[in-house]
Amino acid sequence: MAKKNNEFLNTVVISGKEYQIKTAVDRYNTMRSKIIYKGKTISEKTVKLENSKDEKSIIHYIEKLHRDFIHELSILNNINEEEENKQNIKFILFLGAVYFTKGLLEEAREIFKKALKWDSNCVEAYNYLGAIYLKMGNIPQAIDYLKKAAAMAPDIPETKIKLIDAYIELDNLKKVEEELTRLYKRHPDYHYVYWYFVLINLKKLLSGQYKDNEDIKLLDKIIEWMKRGYDLAGDIVDKELFEKAYIAVNARQYDSTYKSIKKLIEECKNTYFNKEIDHFHIFIMKYRKDKDSALLKETLDTFTEMLKNDPSNKILLNKVGILHFLAGQEDLARARDYFKESLSSDPSYSFARKNLNLTRNAIRNVDNLIFDFLKQ
Repeated sequence: MAKKNNEFLNTVVISGKEYQIKTAVDRYNTMRSKIIYKGKTISEKTVKLENSKDEKSIIHYIEKLHRDFIHELSILNNINEEEENKQNIKFILFLGAVYFTKGLLEEAREIFKKALKWDSNCVEAYNYLGAIYLKMGNIPQAIDYLKKAAAMAPDIPETKIKLIDAYIELDNLKKVEEELTRLYKRHPDYHYVYWYFVLINLKKLLSGQYKDNEDIKLLDKIIEWMKRGYDLAGDIVDKELFEKAYIAVNARQYDSTYKSIKKLIEECKNTYFNKEIDHFHIFIMKYRKDKDSALLKETLDTFTEMLKNDPSNKILLNKVGILHFLAGQEDLARARDYFKESLSSDPSYSFARKNLNLTRNAIRNVDNLIFDFLKQ
């Protein structure tokens, strides 16, 4: 890794294209990492480092960050050639998801379009293509893909959230309200519903799109929705940000409230959606290689905590079951219980059914099973 003027630089080749990973830390210990292609920044993340970190530990931290990033993508590229020949759509979808979370949107788009050629009814591909076009700013194309995904799998709330985001970009409040109402009927305890109700009604107050004397009623509903959203997701919501928004809305500072709620939504997505997509499968690949028990425990703790925020999520329940299965003989009973809970949420969920049967038979050939887990 090259270092120049307090910047750290690596080069990595992905799908035949050369990218640069550049990281810099300013005097306030704010770290900014960028992925650059042909001189253009295609992805950027900012992280506030602990003030206790000295220059030596910061350098070590960044070196590890770059090394892990390159290692993960190298593993994926190596496996991809073999799995593409088999038309392994589960792996292709995972690869596209990782590219998406890393900000490699062009690569992710090509992956998901390839998945649709293999399976024209692939909901995940439609969902991700909608999210990709949304990030690229092509809103009409995003809406087309997201509507297809929502029609094929109406019980996936994340698709509806992305569709709502697209309509918000078009400032189409009527469509936003229609989609939110549908989402609320299917998922009344989904906390994003309430944050988005707050958002669109703040828009009404800011734009004056309400009837005479309706502003008091709207304000009361906004406060009610904020409380409900916090009750459902207090563990993952930034408490200070919520309190700032709550004080602002009671002071009728609607613009400040709107900005805080929008930021709160984005922070919730960063701590939940992306972590769930990326972290599990990266763990599986690392564990396949090193069988690191400390890494297994850390990942199990992470996903158990995530499950508290969405206790009936069949996918999370299945993944926590897998992690307990890998933990050893003494955890097989727990693994079995999580697979059963996953099946209680959806009796037709084939992955949980297969994993439950494996657990009942107490199969412990991890080397043979672990790649099957990767495909989930």
